[in-house]
Amino acid sequence: MPLCCEVEHSSGKLGAGYLVGSRVPGQDGHNVVEDSMLRGKGRYLGTEMDGKWYRRYRAEGFFVRGSGEWWLTPGSFCFKRRLLTTPMEIPFEALLAVRTGAWHAGQWVIRPLVVKLDWELDGRCLSSGYVFSKTHEGTRQMAAHLDSLASRARQGSLETL
Repeated sequence: MPLCCEVEHSSGKLGAGYLVGSRVPGQDGHNVVEDSMLRGKGRYLGTEMDGKWYRRYRAEGFFVRGSGEWWLTPGSFCFKRRLLTTPMEIPFEALLAVRTGAWHAGQWVIRPLVVKLDWELDGRCLSSGYVFSKTHEGTRQMAAHLDSLASRARQGSLETL
């Protein structure tokens, strides 16, 4: 049974997601999830190319916007839109930065913030926008968690979520 994502990580509580796995006490006193997968529902707003909102990346299923389910694997962020069979996957090692904002790829979001994942694929700079939470705090915590995973992946120390 998934546990609601009110589990404390080094970045604090994470927002609208679920942890799947077994909980064990960590060295710092916080619960750690072994063999875990953090997942939740969200919305994909599109992927920009070269920092230009009007240039959208169209290859490999990144063109279609929509609602769906996201999850984290030990090495990547995945998002599967409803009615599509193949999930999008962004390796943590490819992430250059994680930002937040009010709009992305020509789509404005009124209440929650957009998490913008800046990443590189075959020498091209891309920025994919997602909505993970209904609150600013939950969005900022998710962005901080993704940024932490990307930093650890670049350093070669990504072991657990």
